[in-house]
Amino acid sequence: MTRKIMQNKNYVIIVLSTLLLLAVMPVNTHAPDKYEHVYYGYVPPTTSIAGGESDYPQQVEELIGGTTISYTVPLSMAILDVAGLTDNTYIELWDIYAGSKIASEVINKFEKKSFFIPAGSFFKIVSSSRVAAMLAGGASVFEPEGSVGGTSTFYPSVTGGFRGREFIFVAAPGTHPYAYSKDRIGYNFYLMALQETDWALSDSIGKWSTSGHLKQREAHTTILQSRKHRYEYHNGVGNDVVFHLVTTGDVMVSCSAIGDFVAVPALTGGYVGRAFYAPVSVTLEETGRSAAFIVLPLEEGKVTVYNEALDVIAERSFTSSDVTNRAYWYHDLGIGRFKLIVESTGDICFMVGQTEGAADINFLGDDITFIGARPNQEIRFYAPTMAVIFAPED
Repeated sequence: MTRKIMQNKNYVIIVLSTLLLLAVMPVNTHAPDKYEHVYYGYVPPTTSIAGGESDYPQQVEELIGGTTISYTVPLSMAILDVAGLTDNTYIELWDIYAGSKIASEVINKFEKKSFFIPAGSFFKIVSSSRVAAMLAGGASVFEPEGSVGGTSTFYPSVTGGFRGREFIFVAAPGTHPYAYSKDRIGYNFYLMALQETDWALSDSIGKWSTSGHLKQREAHTTILQSRKHRYEYHNGVGNDVVFHLVTTGDVMVSCSAIGDFVAVPALTGGYVGRAFYAPVSVTLEETGRSAAFIVLPLEEGKVTVYNEALDVIAERSFTSSDVTNRAYWYHDLGIGRFKLIVESTGDICFMVGQTEGAADINFLGDDITFIGARPNQEIRFYAPTMAVIFAPED
C-alpha cells in the first residue's frame, strides 16, 4: 500500500482490526544475486458469511493508461498491486507456509501488475529493486452500499521511508463510493509540507498533472483515481491509478479515509520518535463515531498534540513509572478533519483512527496497519484484535 518501505528492519508487525486494506511492509535484506528487497504481507481469513451481503465476487474497475478495465475478483480473494519504481525490476511472489512460488514478473517504472491472494495467506514479495506494493480486500473497500469506505495509509518515497522528495504510488481507495456526499469523502492524496516546497503531481502516463507551492506545515488534498466498485463513482482525477509526485522540499504523503486505524511513522524515520504528523478524518456523524489518537510512551516526558496552526489540542506527561507499567494515552477528538502535529520530549509510538459503535478504544474502526522495528529496538502498539509478527532473520 504502496505503503511502507523501511530499511534494516528486524521485525515487521501487522496489527489488525478488521480487514479493509493491507499495505505490504517492505524489509531490506542482504539476499544474494537478483533479490535485494523482501516485502511481507498477510491476508486474514475472510469474514464473509455464506449468503450474506459480502458473500459474492467483487465487480471492480480501474483506469489503466486512460482505459477503463473491468473485472471480477473471485470470492475470498484480495488484490495485490505491485508497481515498479525503476525499469526492469524482477519480482517473485511466494506463499510463505507452502514454500511455493505463486508468480514471477518483470515490471518497468510506473508499470503495475495485479495478483489475487487467497484469504488466510502469509506471503512475501522478493524483488531486485524497491517496488510500490498494495494489497486490497474486504467488501467494505469496494462496496457501494456501505456507510463508509476506503482506508488510511502513508505512501513511501522512492528512496525508502515516508519522508522524501519523490513518490511513486498506487492510489489507495480513500473515499466512500458516493463521493458527492461531503460527510463521506476521504482524500487519497494528502500532502503535508515538512519544509517549504514546490510540488508537481502527475499520473503515470503524463496525461494529467497539477502543481503548487506550500509553506511549511501547509497541506494540499485531492481525490485521485483509484480502483472502485463497478457501480460506484468517486470523481477522482487522473488517467491511471499510479501517480508520480516530485517536490523541492521534504514532504509526507498519505491517504486519509473516514474509516481507519493506522500506526503513524515518525518524522525522523521508523515508528519510534519524538515528532509525528498525521491527518485523521471523521465527518460522518453517527452515535459512537469519533476521531481518536493513541500515544504509547517508551520514555518519560511530555507529549503535546497540536493542530496545523500549532494550537494545542491536548497534552500529557508520562513518568518513568508509566513507562514501566506500559501506560498509554487514548484521546477522543470528536467529529472533524484533523491535521495532528505531535511533539514529545521522550520517545513514543503514535497511532490514529476512529471509533465505530462507541467512543472507546475497544471500538476502533476498520483497517490493518504495519509497524517495523529496527534491530534491538523496542516498539509499543495497541492491537484491537490481534497482531502478526514477521521476522526476516532468525
